Amino acid sequence: MSHLLYECNVQRCYLIAGGPADKPLIGDYDGDGKTDTTYYRPSPPQLLTHLSGGVSSTACSNLRFALGNNLCYTNFFTTDDLPVTADFDGDGKTDIMWWNSVDDTFRTWGMSGSYCPENFTNQGSFCHLPFAFLGDIPIAKQFNGNAKAEPGVWRNNSGGGFSDWLVRPTGGSNPTPIFWAYTYAPDVYRTFWGLSGDVIQSLP
Repeated sequence: MSHLLYECNVQRCYLIAGGPADKPLIGDYDGDGKTDTTYYRPSPPQLLTHLSGGVSSTACSNLRFALGNNLCYTNFFTTDDLPVTADFDGDGKTDIMWWNSVDDTFRTWGMSGSYCPENFTNQGSFCHLPFAFLGDIPIAKQFNGNAKAEPGVWRNNSGGGFSDWLVRPTGGSNPTPIFWAYTYAPDVYRTFWGLSGDVIQSLP
């Protein structure tokens, strides 16, 4: 099933959307202050969203999405990509970022224009940030409170001991997030949290 259908009864309203392999990846993609119902489809790799403000050709093209089956969708993912979503440029709109597990690179575009977020370089169609290694799990949150999400990874320590959290912070001359006291590499901060075998929440 690839369509959306809202239905209501006496007790509740509910939404029929997606298929059994799809994973929710919600956010406010059009910046209207309302959460948009969004999901990631791993095969074929797609991101599909039903904008709360209404689905139209113009609304979809503003996100660089296409319109089809009353949904906005994009096919730019590959089977090696892991999507993460957050507001990376601080404009109040959810941006799309994906981490490729083959070349260990984050890629994204900004929802407000063609410029690249901090720490990223423009390499043609997308903004690039080489970061992390095969087996890492991508994360993206506002770690230092400057209204911009930072890309990072969670590295499960399969050999025992504490697992690693690595992040590329934004924010100028003193970007160190609270409690991230260890410098792992230039512009990369590290903290130890969790044990081997732990599972982190809110994965796509």
